[in-house]
Amino acid sequence: MSGPSGGAGTRATGLRSTGAPFVPFGRKLPGAGLRSVISACAERRRLARSHRTERPGGPTHRVACSALARHSAGMCGRARLSTDASEIKLIFSIPPHRPTPNFAPTWNLAPTDPLPIVRFDAHRGERSLDVMRWGLVPYWASDIKIGYSTFNAKAEGLDARPAFREPFRRRRCLVPLDGFYEWKKLGDKRQPYAVALADRRLMAVAGLWDSWRSPQGERLRSFTIITTKPNELLAPLHDRMPVILDPRHWPAWLGEEAADPAQLRTLLAPYPADDMAIWPVGPRVGNVKNNDPSLIEPVAAPA
Repeated sequence: MSGPSGGAGTRATGLRSTGAPFVPFGRKLPGAGLRSVISACAERRRLARSHRTERPGGPTHRVACSALARHSAGMCGRARLSTDASEIKLIFSIPPHRPTPNFAPTWNLAPTDPLPIVRFDAHRGERSLDVMRWGLVPYWASDIKIGYSTFNAKAEGLDARPAFREPFRRRRCLVPLDGFYEWKKLGDKRQPYAVALADRRLMAVAGLWDSWRSPQGERLRSFTIITTKPNELLAPLHDRMPVILDPRHWPAWLGEEAADPAQLRTLLAPYPADDMAIWPVGPRVGNVKNNDPSLIEPVAAPA
């Protein structure tokens, strides 16, 4: 799920869950401080879409771009989810009375985009599907800029990084995906590949989530995707892959069944290569403004 040039982009979708309050990225909010951060983020997204390296020079923008430059390389940051939200609820055994998010199909997800995730509501003893922003902002953060460096979490260091330590223990989730993209270096070029399960089932990617409140009291829920070492199918493309969980492990990961940290870590392993498929796709996926089913159409394999 790496980006074509290591940078992440986004599209303002204005989506919001019909459940708990959600602050869509790019929505105008009260308070000059948060508005200035969001304005800088929008400018950063514009530059990322065109893959330019220059920056307008604002302090917030410099922080955001430098964070992405440091943490995007070797990370998983482009995916797709076109499965209907109602079908996602059925696949993940979410009760019909739980709110169904108004989420449009997308074939080119990127960090800071909103995405429905599955979590366990311990108070009601049932699962829920909630839209959250991709890029975890821990509850203790002073602002949302930290989310630029936390859209992925390495499985090997979840206890070592403060942003992930408590979510790993208390706020684990599943991220439904139809697939993701990787880029293979071929000389001075990069060839994008689509990645999916061999039977084209929906993936359940291991994630962590948190809830943050701005100084003005607005709540933002966000999540990160956990990555691990690649299996033999993906190793030629990338040095990391998202952790994909088998359905039999969903209850333990969500916290529905008792499991200590050591047991949970054993789940964070590469998914079997024989159960996955990859195929080359066209370069249009490299631009986050392109978002349609043709992005996953196979092209001739590079020589």
